[in-house]
Amino acid sequence: MKKSEDVLKLERAVRKLKAERSNARKLVRQYEKELDLTTQIVDVVHNAVEAAPSVVVPKIKIYGESAHDEVAVLLLSDVHIGKRTLSYNPKVFVKRLGILRDAMMSIVTAQRSIRPIRKLVILWGGDIVDAEAVYPSQAVDHISIPIIDQLFAVGVPELTGFLLFCLEQFEEVECYCVRGNHGRQNAAKWSSSKSTNWDFVLYRALEAATREQERLKWNINTKDWKTMFRIMGKGFLLTHGDMIRRYYNLPWYGMTRQAMRWQNAYQTKMKLRYFCFGHFHSASFLRFNNCVIIVNGSFVSDDSFAEEYIGVASVPEQQLFGMHPKHGISWRYTLSLK
Repeated sequence: MKKSEDVLKLERAVRKLKAERSNARKLVRQYEKELDLTTQIVDVVHNAVEAAPSVVVPKIKIYGESAHDEVAVLLLSDVHIGKRTLSYNPKVFVKRLGILRDAMMSIVTAQRSIRPIRKLVILWGGDIVDAEAVYPSQAVDHISIPIIDQLFAVGVPELTGFLLFCLEQFEEVECYCVRGNHGRQNAAKWSSSKSTNWDFVLYRALEAATREQERLKWNINTKDWKTMFRIMGKGFLLTHGDMIRRYYNLPWYGMTRQAMRWQNAYQTKMKLRYFCFGHFHSASFLRFNNCVIIVNGSFVSDDSFAEEYIGVASVPEQQLFGMHPKHGISWRYTLSLK
């Protein structure tokens, strides 16, 4: 006799339920095996922890004042005292010099809570003043005051005051100086020495103005494009950086290549590790192998010439860092002048 449709549906439902029950039993057996394995692992870990020796909590070590002094280093460059832009002129220079002074001492005071800082080294990286014929139309569009006034009406009095302030805060101040490309006289570049540079005039004037300050030392080499020296036993090379070639308008490869070449070229005179540049108006810090490159910012903002011809914005920043006799650069800050 033929089964009815309802009976066939019930048989199919029964077969489906039996299959689901079988699958459920398989899952239960699988979970039971996993639970047994988990229990075994927990037991092994528990026994291992119980067998391990007890942990002795170490005493907190309180570090006192370090036995080593540090030296504060200020990279001061690309001030362009006489430059005029939408937001920069000699009055703004004076204001930003005050901001730099306060920012520097805020950082140094904080670092002195860790270890003594009795000495300040100032790296004068060039382009402190702005000569009047470095590029076309400069004297017309981008100079506020003549170079003589930049030097003796603004630069010498303001920077002398800054140096005297530094002598109030540090037991010793030492200066290393190089020329910049904005201090040169392009009209006489074929008939005058490269040492004929307004930056050197300013350095010599500052040296004369502070000649009675025995705790202030000047290192001015007018015959060279660079100066090499040691801070806390570590070798430095300071140069303005206008000789660095740019690739795709970026200087980083050129800096790295030149730093490694100079490191090799002068190895018999000094083991160089730190290379300090100005010129590019963009503060940065770069390490490649055993070369450490510190690039400074500028005092200037809204520099239309740099924006138009180089494609970079001039950021008002300067670099400050600390030197430790063992660890080298132990702290560093990029100080905003705004």
